Amino acid sequence: METKSTRHSVYNINYHFVWIPKYRRKILTGAIKDDLESLMNEYATKNDVEVLSLSIQPDHIHFFVSAPPR
Repeated sequence: METKSTRHSVYNINYHFVWIPKYRRKILTGAIKDDLESLMNEYATKNDVEVLSLSIQPDHIHFFVSAPPR
């Protein structure tokens, strides 16, 4: 177990997000997939979130991140 720390706390907080398009339509391919990947990595960098895993499938997204408590 890897722990991280801030000035006031020691933490290991991980979040697993799953997004699914309506009716699980297979629309997350090609340019949409590339745009989503870059947007999600940009968001993570901007908000001091570490991306542990990002898996974009044609009908859903798994986004596993570690973030400091705020």
